[in-house]
Amino acid sequence: CSRDENSRFETLGIWIRCKLFSITMSEGKKMNRSNKMFPAVVVGFVLSITHVAPATADTVNARCDIYPKGKENASASLPCTFSQRQGYITIQRTDGIIHDLSPSGDQPGNYLDQSGKSVYRQSGLGKAGLIFRMPTESVYVYWDATSVQSSGSGSGAAPKPPASATPSFDCSKASHAVEKLVCTDNKLATFDRQLAEIYATTAKSYPADELDSLKSEQLHWIKRRNACPGGETQSACVRHQYEMRITELQIQGGALTVPEAVHYRCGDGDESTLTAVFYQKTALPAVTLTRWSKRAEQQVIAFASPTGSGTKYQRDNVLFWTKGKEAMLTWGGKEEKCVETGRGGGV
Repeated sequence: CSRDENSRFETLGIWIRCKLFSITMSEGKKMNRSNKMFPAVVVGFVLSITHVAPATADTVNARCDIYPKGKENASASLPCTFSQRQGYITIQRTDGIIHDLSPSGDQPGNYLDQSGKSVYRQSGLGKAGLIFRMPTESVYVYWDATSVQSSGSGSGAAPKPPASATPSFDCSKASHAVEKLVCTDNKLATFDRQLAEIYATTAKSYPADELDSLKSEQLHWIKRRNACPGGETQSACVRHQYEMRITELQIQGGALTVPEAVHYRCGDGDESTLTAVFYQKTALPAVTLTRWSKRAEQQVIAFASPTGSGTKYQRDNVLFWTKGKEAMLTWGGKEEKCVETGRGGGV
């Protein structure tokens, strides 16, 4: 080392020992005067560096919801494992599909899959999980895997209801297939109890003359929930209906702090303005859109859905796609380009 510190060595450990030896020789006399422990500390550090165990992957059991590209409802909800090691990610699904993702570029959240195609990671689920935008589908990875029911031994017997699966209604009187599903799925039962609590709280804050409207909305939602088709995607569809309704009531109930409003000018003329309030602390990421025009005022709550770039919010005949300070709005079949004009103030 003393002859040529820049020589190329075979291992990193030799290089570190060489550099530390040089530091010790050049600084040792000074350091020893104030701290006789210095040589021992250096030796201990070298030993710890040269005996580092290889990094192991962190693997957790999870639930993967699969959303085909361009679709609002999940096509499958199944158990999976999520592994991460030094930035590399592996998602292994029980349907036999494996996603091996390698970091790409300098921006965090950008990956390449095993075929070299781009994959984007998003954090729209908060602490509940992560979203990965694949070339042909989006994979929602939830850390809570308890709601995925195993297929069992293949005997065909119906799954027994978990002891803790107690929704807000009486399961002995459940008649609809979706109600029976909620009674046998602990996660869905938890959603049902949560919804019942939020609905009761919201009803207390509503003016008496608007309670009938709230009850009508709730009955309409029950019909939409019960319309989820049977099969392996039914559980994911029902869960999504609960999440959307809970999000609506969280916003309507007034319990949340209203975020800063974002104002847009839409269309070619000056007759249409749009105010958007984006919510991230609700059950689902959502936006409240209020459209002002010479004709009328319209308002809708839309929910975030999978997209490759920007953020897309959808609700029935409304589509709001934001990217930077611009957005595309489709409302009632009419598409308009919107440009941000300012922030702050109320709706």
